[in-house]
Amino acid sequence: AVLGVRGWDVRPVDGARGSLRVFEWNTNGGLVRPQAIARAALTARADVVVFPDAGDRRAAAAVARAMGQHGRPVRLFMGGAGTQVAVLVRADRASGASMSPGVDPVKTMTVSGPSIPTIVAVHAPQPIGRGLAGWRTDLRWVGEQCGRGADVVVSGDFNGSVDSFDGGGLGSCRDAASTVHAAGLGTWPTWLDPRLAMPIDHTLVGPSAGVVRSWSVLTSQDDSGARHRPTLTVVGGS
Repeated sequence: AVLGVRGWDVRPVDGARGSLRVFEWNTNGGLVRPQAIARAALTARADVVVFPDAGDRRAAAAVARAMGQHGRPVRLFMGGAGTQVAVLVRADRASGASMSPGVDPVKTMTVSGPSIPTIVAVHAPQPIGRGLAGWRTDLRWVGEQCGRGADVVVSGDFNGSVDSFDGGGLGSCRDAASTVHAAGLGTWPTWLDPRLAMPIDHTLVGPSAGVVRSWSVLTSQDDSGARHRPTLTVVGGS
């Protein structure tokens, strides 16, 4: 009943020009080859790519190189050794952008610049046992980034459904899937149909970042080796 209320709507990906296309995929570190990740991001025509668990800088850089070789140059933002989260931003939108570590430098970060909303990348710990405190800390920090009127897009693996964080919102940011009545579609694991899988990967959009044109769970990579499905969120002007 809860999933029915959250919705299983599957709609075409919005292709409007001038939109921001945010491709998010927890590739579980080294479970997917960089070339395969790059092909998926290129097919999605991503402006921003968020990796909650990129593996290491070498793997993330290999994805960036492959995208550039296929005509979509991107700039990599990632912290130092041990960091899990990484963000790629299309080169022509990355001018003047900078990165800042989040409350947990391994699992959270922000990228901000004049040509994009502030991108908040997150890989919240599993809210089990000792991980619960870190999960609460990460989500509280995300809510702080989503202040009133925030020009923010949050994306990543939250290790929880929208019922775990205020029914689809943190601060002023709202869950993209909930906006299009698709928050019942699951991203993990890939061997389960999306209508039965767990909806734990999310993208949230602040009120000044634009409106959600579409949000999709992509099943085209179910045989890639990753445990999570990628998502694609299209955000347009208000």
